[in-house]
Amino acid sequence: ALKWLKAYVNDTLTLADSIVIQCDDPNDTLYVDETAQMSAVMWPANTTIKNVTWSVLQTSLATINQSGLLVPVATGKVTVKASAWDGSGKLDTRYIWIINRPVDSIALKAPGDIDTIGVNETLQLQAEVFPSNATNKSINWSVTPGTLAEISAEGLLTAVDAGKVTVTATASDGSGTIGSTDIVIKILVGIKDPLLHYGVNIFPNPVTNGKCRLTGIKGFSHAEILDLQGRVIKNIGLTGQDALDVELDIRSGMYLIRFSTGHQAFISKLVVE
Repeated sequence: ALKWLKAYVNDTLTLADSIVIQCDDPNDTLYVDETAQMSAVMWPANTTIKNVTWSVLQTSLATINQSGLLVPVATGKVTVKASAWDGSGKLDTRYIWIINRPVDSIALKAPGDIDTIGVNETLQLQAEVFPSNATNKSINWSVTPGTLAEISAEGLLTAVDAGKVTVTATASDGSGTIGSTDIVIKILVGIKDPLLHYGVNIFPNPVTNGKCRLTGIKGFSHAEILDLQGRVIKNIGLTGQDALDVELDIRSGMYLIRFSTGHQAFISKLVVE
């Protein structure tokens, strides 16, 4: 203000003729996790007071400080405004588009790079989304053909019949980006119960007096007892144990028991008398 006053008194005050806002992003497009440095160029070059006041009209979409640093808040079109301090009334506006950072690739993998499972087995698939700072990293799982396997919203593949399936993860941000992998499903020849192949035993089965003993369970993290509709009715923690005595406080009937390693799961029949 003092500089302006001295120039005015001395009749050397040169007011701004025009202002042009410049942005360090030449495309005027920002991702929501970026910032942009705005600057203001004044004409004539000998304008006495070169300061400007910065503002944005859509304050719900972005903020800007008085150094011209623009910080996005949400997606949309932002109007940035620079107004001269010198009373000339000169100003300039510039439009900045704020967009989400899209997913550009998805890598699918299974623990241990497993690509073959048996009928009735499950496999937990994992999806790594790139770039790591994509705005929306959620995905949708699918499997084809759907007659051979099913997959949950969390990527747990359940084999239904023998054959080869393609598992696909599709980005849900609208980018259309997908990742896929093939899994071969085989019939476990000569093994009536897949659990026996891994040394797991349930004794007695049928269960009498509501009690049974699980052996060979080291390496499995937990077990679940499900009814024939697939509803979990009991959880059993197994971590670090090789054998466990279990008391089943459930009614008589036919059930399924699912043993999980955290990456794979195996299902067997369980009869409670």
